[in-house]
Amino acid sequence: GAIAMASLFLSLQPSLLIAVLLIVILGSGLVQSTLKPYYFPLYDQLDLALTVLVTVLLICGMVLHSDQAAQASGGSITDDRFMVVVVFLTIISLFLVAAVSIAWDIFTIVKERKRRHAGLPLDIFEAQTEHT
Repeated sequence: GAIAMASLFLSLQPSLLIAVLLIVILGSGLVQSTLKPYYFPLYDQLDLALTVLVTVLLICGMVLHSDQAAQASGGSITDDRFMVVVVFLTIISLFLVAAVSIAWDIFTIVKERKRRHAGLPLDIFEAQTEHT
């Protein structure tokens, strides 16, 4: 909700929009990494990795926006080609992290279903409770 509201109401002020988005995303990442709300640790790690990558994209957007403003006034802060490469590598990393996580999750689900059909315990915790 906060991201949508910031995007809607601050769309004409990009610097303030990026600052608010950074605060919301970093705050959310901090809460997620502290509370670890997911049952499977993989999901907590995935959430943290995706939050870091989205934060890198936001910082790249902030740098490119600042550079665009600097170029309009006659100066330049960074080499645009370098920032474009960083953005593309970050986007590729986002997709790779998501794809690997989805594949690993599917692999784990299939493995657990095979164990269930074979009559084996589903995980270590279930195996320990059955023997006690």
